[in-house]
Amino acid sequence: MTSQEHRLTDAYLVGLTLTEALKADQSLCTALRTLEGPFDSLNDGYPEWHPAPHSFEGMVRLLLYRELTGESYRSLAQYPELAVVFDLEKIPDESVLSRTWRNRFDEATREFVTTAAHYVIKEVHDRDISAPEVRPKAEIVDDEQEAADPVEDKSFSQEEIIQTTRLARDHAFGHFDSGRASNASYEDTQFLALLNRHKAVDFTV
Repeated sequence: MTSQEHRLTDAYLVGLTLTEALKADQSLCTALRTLEGPFDSLNDGYPEWHPAPHSFEGMVRLLLYRELTGESYRSLAQYPELAVVFDLEKIPDESVLSRTWRNRFDEATREFVTTAAHYVIKEVHDRDISAPEVRPKAEIVDDEQEAADPVEDKSFSQEEIIQTTRLARDHAFGHFDSGRASNASYEDTQFLALLNRHKAVDFTV
């Protein structure tokens, strides 16, 4: 797998874990606080000598919360209790949050956060999971449609996704190795379907 495919696999693992926690009636804050995500695979854009007062992992969790809820940078400051949830000394102000997203997080980390959060949002609304903090699905669907180039959009239909995943599983899966532990909670086939859906894997069967 390429580094992008590994990153998307990690993002979907986070999304699946958060979704399962919400299905078990955990609050969003509890689910994020106890999340054992693969954050060590993400790159902290600030060097060790940089005087950043906030932990990188804490900021990843906080900005996952922001993407899941749709809160603005400014409105997050109204919830100082979130600092305890995400193991931060305090909730950073709007300018720090903005700089973190633009400068401290590289493109891969931003993609990790949005991919994981958008997966959870879609699952919550598609499966009618009770999670009142999660933002409406229409907000991210509209964003994704605006970001897509209508001329270059080559996204698969649901039927193509199912067919390609089935063919890959039946004919080529023996050669596919995600590198994940054999006792992982989610089978490689789940990630195969998800990666295919987001065009991260090009299967030739």
